[in-house]
Amino acid sequence: MYGHIDRVALGGDCFTLHPAPLAVLSRWNEPRDLRSTSRTPVQTKNLSGVAFVAAGATHAMAVKSDGTVWAWGSNERGQRGNGDAYDLYTPKQVLGLSGGLKLAAGELHSMMVGSDGTGWAWGFNDDGQLGNGNPLYIPLPIQSLLN
Repeated sequence: MYGHIDRVALGGDCFTLHPAPLAVLSRWNEPRDLRSTSRTPVQTKNLSGVAFVAAGATHAMAVKSDGTVWAWGSNERGQRGNGDAYDLYTPKQVLGLSGGLKLAAGELHSMMVGSDGTGWAWGFNDDGQLGNGNPLYIPLPIQSLLN
């Protein structure tokens, strides 16, 4: 039983949903890079208490009710914010971020708005999408210049 769908995040080959009453993240039709597909929803492992979700082309993210940010999937340009370069098949906490309120995931970059109104960004930055004034990709979260 999944309850009603409260939030939906779409990205590339990934479809992620958050059934509000259970605060459990489910997904189907995951990116082919993760070598796992399902035509019916399956619960995302090791993740509960989800308040908000976002999905990029090949990565997904969640803010838990305690404000921590979690990410999984591809990380070829640092879009998960963990500073590594390998794929994750289960969610891992993005260290250095707390007080998460909302997330946005682009194809190869991600952004977060904190409960204090601060903006954070990380990942691919070839067109300056991170707003930090240079075109280098950033594999760890940095505060946006919009603060």
